[in-house]
Amino acid sequence: MLTKIRNTETCRLALDVFIISNFIFLGLDVALAHAIDAYVLVELAPCIFSALATVALLIWRERRLARLLVAGGAIAVGIIGMVLHLEGSYFVDLTTRSLVYAAPFVAPLAFTGVGCLLLLTCYVDSDDVAWGQWVLFLAACGWAGNFILSVLDHAQNGFFVVLEWIPVFSCALLLGALLVAMLQPYRQHWYCVVLLVLNAAIGVLGFVLHLLANIARGEMWLHGTPLFAPLLLPNLAVLAAIGLWGYRLTASARRH
Repeated sequence: MLTKIRNTETCRLALDVFIISNFIFLGLDVALAHAIDAYVLVELAPCIFSALATVALLIWRERRLARLLVAGGAIAVGIIGMVLHLEGSYFVDLTTRSLVYAAPFVAPLAFTGVGCLLLLTCYVDSDDVAWGQWVLFLAACGWAGNFILSVLDHAQNGFFVVLEWIPVFSCALLLGALLVAMLQPYRQHWYCVVLLVLNAAIGVLGFVLHLLANIARGEMWLHGTPLFAPLLLPNLAVLAAIGLWGYRLTASARRH
């Protein structure tokens, strides 16, 4: 019994570490992405929020009110950011071209996803099978967003390089696998583990390819390919792995 409690607490702690680290990297990523506009005042808001959210969770991680406030703020930042990104170009022309070359409208929803993870920790007991299901559902939402970003980002090149199709297919395949796993919590999901490892490797490969492309063009940070975008794959793979871990603990408890 004590071992089960320790394992459950470790799983919950792993999710908290994931949430805090994502706030840190989201702040850094937004700071880099918005540097191209020399930091318009409103574009500094998500950077400031990320810093405040990180500090609040590090100091008051066990306080439910602090978690709820940060979660609400993150959800709001993500939705507002999506609307602002769409207003930048897409709503003006309402064409496929304006969508492809607009600011990535799905990207701000990463804040919303992390906020939903925080809400999950406040309202669902980590001993409950629903905890793992919700983690997998939110991971699947992340993979859906990553699928859209892969399509739109690579559509700017017309998918001229064959390798640009790889994350599109791998994200779509894993998205389906996670949805199946979410609906079957007490079964073995080895295929998900295989796909998670594969997608994490694809993400690292994508990072290397983006880096080499930027070096070749002499455009390292602001005007080249989005350097850190492929790392969303290993990041989301970690989240899905936490959800599967929660499944395993729940299934083990059920057998005993």
